[in-house]
Formats: sequence, C-alpha cells, structure tokens
Amino acid sequence: MSEGTDKVTVLADGQPVEIEAKPFTVLFHPGEIQLEIPTHHEINGETTLARCDMLTKDEWEFLSTNERFLGLVAIVWKGTDVKVPATVDELLTKRNRAYRHVVGMIIELAECIADGRKIFLREPEAHLHPKQQMQLVDMLRAMQSADGK
Repeated sequence: MSEGTDKVTVLADGQPVEIEAKPFTVLFHPGEIQLEIPTHHEINGETTLARCDMLTKDEWEFLSTNERFLGLVAIVWKGTDVKVPATVDELLTKRNRAYRHVVGMIIELAECIADGRKIFLREPEAHLHPKQQMQLVDMLRAMQSADGK
C-alpha cells in the first residue's frame, strides 16, 4: 500500500470488497449496485438539505459573514450573479435546492473534518446544474487544501 492510502471495506450489494482509498477517492458505480461504506459518514442530497434546513439565525449570521464559507460558496457559483441570502429565512424560502444543497454540504463536510470523521459523498452533484457540478470539484479541493485556495 502506498503512502497516504488506507484499506477500506466497501459493501457492494452487501458483499465486502476491500479497496485502497487515498485521502480523496472517487468511486463510480452503476446505479443498480447498492454501495455502502460503514466506516464513513455519508453525505448526500437528502442529508445536505436537512442540515441546511436546521440552520439557526445565529449560525447563518456567522456563516454568511465568514470569509472561508463565502469563498467556498463563490467557487461553486463562479461566473453567476447568485448572491448570499441576507437572512436564514431568505435562504430557506427563496433559494433553490441547489444553493441549499451546497450550503448543507459545506457545513456537513466542515463538521466531519473538524471531528476527524471519514466522509462518503454520495452523488454530490445532486440538485446542481452541470456548470456547478464541475465547479463543485474545485470547492472540494479548496476544502481539502490547508489554505483554501
């Protein structure tokens, strides 16, 4: 096993398969195969929307003025005129699923990173336009890097 990799057991249709996982590993699989990684925290389109919907006024006031958070959001919506909502109510009632998905994803990823949990992103492109899907990879790289650039 090379440096920076771990052996991870993935359940493919309930059958254990051992893979070599690097700090950033992407698994592509046909939709008919049920994939689970029991040792990792799963983040998906449902969990991100649920996390965003749980935001309090104080949390949103902190996030909506936090330079790091704003920089990550800006990466995904680079080249658009999308503005950060002023209030949590505006976020939850006037923003589409795509925006709320990215907000929830950033929060969930940050919480996992802070807690030292390993992450399994299932269909992170859910709810996103193809342009934002491509820019999402840049956001994930920025989150992974030490300086966020």
